[in-house]
Amino acid sequence: RAHQELHMRIAEWIGFLRDLSRRAKSEVNYYSGAVDTRIVIQELVNDLQTPPYELREGVLDELEAIDRLLKTRLTDHAFIWDDVWERAYPPGEYWWMYGCPQQ
Repeated sequence: RAHQELHMRIAEWIGFLRDLSRRAKSEVNYYSGAVDTRIVIQELVNDLQTPPYELREGVLDELEAIDRLLKTRLTDHAFIWDDVWERAYPPGEYWWMYGCPQQ
């Protein structure tokens, strides 16, 4: 079930990235509202890498390719959510929380 959820979230995230440029221009908070999908993906990956679970082969490669695309479309920014959440999402693991779409 976790793998089904992961693949659904990855598909949702890919759809989000497809619309990013257009929607970020017209909706100021579009990225900060949609980025929770990427957080859920990361948490599922973390859980599936913890025994006795097992992350399926190829998932990390797919996610890495998607993240490379995202990195080309973000500029550095302060933490995008309220400050109270910043300690829960350090920039090393949750780097996408410290960027915003290029305008």
